[in-house]
Amino acid sequence: MIGVFIGSFNPITQGHVYIAESILQHTECTHVMFVPVSDLYGKASLKVEDDYRVQMIRLAISGYENMSVNTIEIEMAEQLGRQNKTIETMYELRKQYDEPLVFIIGADNVAKLHTWYKAEELVSEFGVYVISRDGIDVEKLIQEDEWLNKNISYYDVVEEAVNSASSSEIRENVKQGLSIDGLVCEAVKQYIYEHQLYVEECV
Repeated sequence: MIGVFIGSFNPITQGHVYIAESILQHTECTHVMFVPVSDLYGKASLKVEDDYRVQMIRLAISGYENMSVNTIEIEMAEQLGRQNKTIETMYELRKQYDEPLVFIIGADNVAKLHTWYKAEELVSEFGVYVISRDGIDVEKLIQEDEWLNKNISYYDVVEEAVNSASSSEIRENVKQGLSIDGLVCEAVKQYIYEHQLYVEECV
């Protein structure tokens, strides 16, 4: 089984890598695939081009044989002229891989999942690993949310190994000239400084 971890990864943090490690250790997944969103993703803070974000992911996971990066969302955006929907990405990935796929989402986003395009089809077709983070009681959240509870059989909660800084905190640290040691791997840190990323970033 392959875990599909979609996000802006702007930049990829040590926390993202720890999440992938947790998925590999505590679920049936034997591989985790990082899928960065395209530059057309509608997020104000996404000012670093996808080429940089892809390269930082490659640097962060270079020592892991069971992690990879897939640029399908970037390629699809070039073809469609828009950021594609998550379920579109999952179906396209299904065509590429023989193994079952499962979608990975953070606890901070699961409450909004019902607003996503074809959300019910997404969870029923692929299943969801929800990463428990930021002190959120995911199981309680699912129990108390009518839509989530209705689809409860499709979720598995995975405890995050380590709580660490978010991408936005790292961008703010760089902007203010503060240390990002330990928040990203050494190779990513050097890449950020070398290319002067996030120096003018607005969080």
